[in-house]
Amino acid sequence: MKVVNVETQSSVKRKLSVLVPKDAVDDALKHKLEEFRKMAKIPGFRKGRVPEEVIKSRFEKDIRHEAELELIDHTINDALSQANIRAVGSPVLEKADYGPEGDFTYTVLVENLPELGPVDFRGIEIKRLPQPPVTDEQVQEALGKIQKRLGVLMPLEEARPLRDNDLASIRLAELDQHGNVIKVHDDLLWAVDEKLGKKVYEQIVGMLVGEKRKITLSETRGVFYRVELMAIKYIKYPSIDDDLAKTSGIYSSLEELKSALKKDIEEEIGNINRMMYQDIIVSSLLKSYPIDVPMSLIKNELKHIATEDEELKRAHAMNDKDLAEKRLKQLETYVRIGFVTRIFFDAIRMQEGIAVSEEEVKAAVRDLARKNNDTAEHIMEKLVKSNDIETVKGHLLNDKILDLIINHAKFIEEKEQ
Repeated sequence: MKVVNVETQSSVKRKLSVLVPKDAVDDALKHKLEEFRKMAKIPGFRKGRVPEEVIKSRFEKDIRHEAELELIDHTINDALSQANIRAVGSPVLEKADYGPEGDFTYTVLVENLPELGPVDFRGIEIKRLPQPPVTDEQVQEALGKIQKRLGVLMPLEEARPLRDNDLASIRLAELDQHGNVIKVHDDLLWAVDEKLGKKVYEQIVGMLVGEKRKITLSETRGVFYRVELMAIKYIKYPSIDDDLAKTSGIYSSLEELKSALKKDIEEEIGNINRMMYQDIIVSSLLKSYPIDVPMSLIKNELKHIATEDEELKRAHAMNDKDLAEKRLKQLETYVRIGFVTRIFFDAIRMQEGIAVSEEEVKAAVRDLARKNNDTAEHIMEKLVKSNDIETVKGHLLNDKILDLIINHAKFIEEKEQ
């Protein structure tokens, strides 16, 4: 295989022509001929025993086409490597020909990852964003989330009727129109409000523990249930005190937990600022180093993201084409920014020799364990099992690159504007 021509059509588009020598072509044709001979069903011949001449006369065009696809598939990666093309998406075949000497040539159009030389990231002007102090209210809100997470369902000791906003533990029997039990659901928990369904809600409020009631959803369709109230429950939340802090196994006092939460909140605010700084940095770099984004990459990533995006799902569910189109444009912008950020950061990483050590990964895992009230060993096990450890490394690497750029930025204070 030999690359005979590389034509640059744009900063990301390449036209690549490849020649495959006669011996490789002969092998591919022979291989495909044998495949067709084994599979062909022709009257007068046993399967697999059809003479080559008959196969060639009947299937020559198909054999050559299949050989053509095989030759391209077996050589394209080496051709791209030889041409120093980092392809995005699948190459598109433009033309293919068998030569008079028995060789084979093909031409593909392919999009290439943009190439950057040295990137001067020092001295980027950034308006300094405020870092407001963490308030007691924010710390209390964080404590409240921990308290809710540790809430435990308890049976209500008070003997009273079921009422609005209770949690009802029930046994539910589905009945046919004659009152016969079709199916029983044990130990269901219902939050008693109108979200449960107005008809059900109205028919169960006022029940006593141990009471059974037949409720009707639709007499015309024969939808009936028998509900037995097993218990009225409530969520018992722990007190916000030293014992709450000790449940984590990390903190010995409430004050120590508050201090850690304050630090986490400060980090969250700082991370928001850092993401805003990153957007400013990428916009600034784009002015000096314009980057074309390969459309095949945009389409592939957008297709993947669109299938998971909740806002786009809602727009489609409402059949709102304008909203769906607006959301797609937002997602496309997100994909573009993400791509150029990766290109710039990857160039700076290689330029500056930035890497993440195993000890830095372990420290990040320990921090994740602390925030999730878990052990570092268990967190690491889950990350490895789900193949997310590389994601952690990627985030750490991105942070180190961003830190380097920010440390060399020129911050402009508000008064300088």
